[in-house]
Parts: sequence; structure tokens; C-alpha cells
Amino acid sequence: CDFYQKIFEFREVRYFDIKGEKTGLISKVMRSPCGKITIPINEPTDSQSQIQEYLEEYHGSGIQHLAFLTENIVESIRHLRGSGINFLDVPDTYYEVLKDRVPNVKEDIGILSNLKVLVDGDQEGYLLQMFTQNLVGPIFFEIIQRKNHFGFGEGNFQALFDAIERDQKRRGYLK
Repeated sequence: CDFYQKIFEFREVRYFDIKGEKTGLISKVMRSPCGKITIPINEPTDSQSQIQEYLEEYHGSGIQHLAFLTENIVESIRHLRGSGINFLDVPDTYYEVLKDRVPNVKEDIGILSNLKVLVDGDQEGYLLQMFTQNLVGPIFFEIIQRKNHFGFGEGNFQALFDAIERDQKRRGYLK
């Protein structure tokens, strides 16, 4: 983080200390002075965390995931799935409280639940996001649609962490 602060004048805008069933991570979110570039700097908290797996697979630090903006996440997800792209699973219980957590969502909750789209937001707006399984070595992609919301998806950080941990178990990395 010091590098981005000293060289590029980024500032820390969020701090997360996330714990899953078996692993954890610390994330500091850095933002550029213009506000258009946001970089999460993630560190493992134990020897089997998703960040440690990434470091081992990548043989050092690097880019864990790239985010791609879309105007219609439902159509984008359907197209990508039709092309054979697999996404992380989200438990059905996530959607049971979605309307209470983000009441201004206009999309059909049933469709979002069926596709496993994550939602986060506030009174001003919301965002819709999905994460692929690892596609290029340890790298995965995020598909995001913004509806007057320019946050980082903070409310989904734990859900994403848990989904990646389940994927680690599925792949046999995490016992």
C-alpha cells in the first residue's frame, strides 16, 4: 500500500478483515486521486487462504482478478455461461434477505437468484456482480453492472470470500 501512496498518491478507502470457515484475508482498498482506479491489496492470514493459494500458483504477487463493466448483467451472464464459462456458486440463503438489505433493486430477485448474481448498494443505487471460477491459472473475472452506485461491493465481500473458499474445497486445495 505504501508504494501506491508514495508513488501514485493513492489513498486507502476501505479495510477488510475477512474470515471464512477455515481461512481468512486482510484487504486494503486503495483509490487513485481521480477516483477512477480502485485496487484491493490482499494479504493472506493463514497458510491455506485463497490469497496464499494465489501466491503459490502465480509464484508471487500479481493480479488476482479483473472487473468488466456491463450494461446488462443478466444477458452477459447468460451469454458467458452459454460459452462454457463457470461462475462461483452463491447459497440460496443469500437471496432470502436481499430485498431487506437492498430494497431499491428493480431486477427480478428470482432471476438474480437463479443466475447467482450478487447485489450491493445503498439508498442512492446498487450494483450487480458475478465472479467466475478461476479461468487463467489463479485469475478470475468479475462482471459488474452499476445502477447509480459506485461502491466496491463491500456488502458482498464476505459472500465472495465464502464462495471462493467453497471452490477451494471443491478443487481439493482446502481440506
